[in-house]
Amino acid sequence: NDPELSIVLKDFDKPFVVVSGEVLLPGRILVRQELTALQAVMLAGGFKETAYDTQVLVYRRLGQGDLAEVHELNLHNLRKKGKLKNDLLLQPGDMLMVPVNKVEHVERYVRLNPFGLGYNLSGL
Repeated sequence: NDPELSIVLKDFDKPFVVVSGEVLLPGRILVRQELTALQAVMLAGGFKETAYDTQVLVYRRLGQGDLAEVHELNLHNLRKKGKLKNDLLLQPGDMLMVPVNKVEHVERYVRLNPFGLGYNLSGL
């Protein structure tokens, strides 16, 4: 007549965000407290030299469907100018992607004189 029920929680899906792209340690980061985009990048090892930190993208799913909103962040200005109040507070399930800097697609070392052309630097 008076049944008793005991439930023991052994495990649960811990809230996390995903950081990918041009960071040293891409992957999941557990959300244990408030976490901003810049903090997530730092927890992922920081930016690689090839990172385009002025156009970091945060994808946030809207509801249960396939629709997501995209936030574009300039984390370069946050780091250099100390405008940390403009940092985006992440939510569990957010995906943060740091793209590669387009300038990094250019070879690091190029010949200055590949066709035997001469340069007259005396007029500079």
